[in-house]
Amino acid sequence: MDVLQIVPKKTAKRKNMSLKRKIDTLGRVDCLEVTTNIGCPVDCHSYCPQDILLRRYEGTRLLSLDMFKKCLKSVPKSVEVIFSGFSEPFGNPEAIDMLEYAARDHRISLFSTLMGASEDSVKRLCRLKYERFCIHVPDGVNCKVPLTEEYMRNFFYAVGHVRNTYFALMNERFTSNNRENVVRGKLPKPKAVQYCDLPYYPDFVLLPNGKLQLCCMDFGLRHTVGNLEKNSYNSIKKDYLERNKKFDLCRYCSWNISYVAGLLLVAARGAKPIKWLKME
Repeated sequence: MDVLQIVPKKTAKRKNMSLKRKIDTLGRVDCLEVTTNIGCPVDCHSYCPQDILLRRYEGTRLLSLDMFKKCLKSVPKSVEVIFSGFSEPFGNPEAIDMLEYAARDHRISLFSTLMGASEDSVKRLCRLKYERFCIHVPDGVNCKVPLTEEYMRNFFYAVGHVRNTYFALMNERFTSNNRENVVRGKLPKPKAVQYCDLPYYPDFVLLPNGKLQLCCMDFGLRHTVGNLEKNSYNSIKKDYLERNKKFDLCRYCSWNISYVAGLLLVAARGAKPIKWLKME
């Protein structure tokens, strides 16, 4: 089936879907996840180890627009900027300004409950184009968001205006990749062999203090790879790739897959082989 046959015409015209991204990159690009604030206002304790993050984080808890611009200055335009990270993006009142600024030169994605977003912010965010626009839908048990009239208006306005919206329902079927247990020390059996995209295509997470963490699994802040306020993105990435470090967190990550599964993934993409790491 032609891919465009399953894409609504309006969506195809706006190029909101990630078809171009997949063709350009064979499915993988560098990503920079943005944590706009520390101390997420959404109560998702079952899936999100905010307690550990709050205990270990040091520095300002709100990412300022000026700091964001400073950090983004050295990030290549090919890097996708994802507003998600370790907290609800709209826990920061300047989140919409950061979205608009990043969208000038970068592909952007947003993962959000929309909690904390004003009606004006939602109208502004709906004017932007997204690679991925995912609304985390509260279930009232694992994820509790006050269902005010404003929130409901914002929710349906976004659904009606961002044509490639998809949803992640925060119930027992939500895929957390077991990060809540791993970060809290409830570890599964460690894996000896690793294949992962990230040693070749980083998915760093930017914090409000300018530091970069390894990936979205690192809520425990165990693996800081650099500081984007002080060093350029390319220099941090170069050092990260050259070190080829075997991060302990990777032993317990669900993205750590077998050689066979990794080979099949690479073959399916038709891409050049990505780094293989053998854990010690």
